[in-house]
Amino acid sequence: MNEMLKRMLGLVMLLVVAQPLVGCATAMEPSVTLTGMTVSYDEADGTVLWFELAVVNGDQVDLPLAEARYSVSAGGETFFRGVRSAEATAPSRGVAVVRLPASAPKDAEIGPGVKVTITGRLTYLTPSRLSEVLFDADIFRPEKTFTASATIDDPAE
Repeated sequence: MNEMLKRMLGLVMLLVVAQPLVGCATAMEPSVTLTGMTVSYDEADGTVLWFELAVVNGDQVDLPLAEARYSVSAGGETFFRGVRSAEATAPSRGVAVVRLPASAPKDAEIGPGVKVTITGRLTYLTPSRLSEVLFDADIFRPEKTFTASATIDDPAE
């Protein structure tokens, strides 16, 4: 093993061991709740759904939200998978709203009365410089998983 590789491995080990010592482990995990779903129909393109998630931060520091990886299903069949920047920061002891889109092909049976489920994970940064370094190096990326369902309303209601 060459000297450079040994040094890099040593640095990584040091960063991993030091992580709890700099306050990163004390960050509270956020909660994620589905607060709304809107649906628009397009005869040419299919159906577009927008999911609105409330991300609640109970911690005393702001919590930058990084990325959402998610899938959307109906009737047990997944019809959409996506990755989207969260584009939000959950304020200290506050709530951030994250909107995630999904599209369903024309032949998908998506309409009034259909139960739609979104499942995913939201990555976020914990409040320390070391956490940022580990996050950017893809060594430590805390995440919150979520699953929620909603039934598509009848547009006439």
